[in-house]
Amino acid sequence: MYDLIILGGGPAGAAASVYSARKQLKTAIITSEFGGQSVVSEIIYNWIGNPEISGAELAENLKKHILYYKGPFWTS
Repeated sequence: MYDLIILGGGPAGAAASVYSARKQLKTAIITSEFGGQSVVSEIIYNWIGNPEISGAELAENLKKHILYYKGPFWTS
């Protein structure tokens, strides 16, 4: 049983998983890959905090941020 199930590993799913981990909710994230639509974007010009970033780099950053919070109350 989970407190929260997140569908998708894009920016919205990543944000939801980080916030749920901070609240120590038992969370499952279901995704085929991290990054969502950004994975197929060569360059992203409108990501806050970066003038430009590759889709692959953004996906990797999202994955690292999510997995940083992985613990006994959180599974993937």
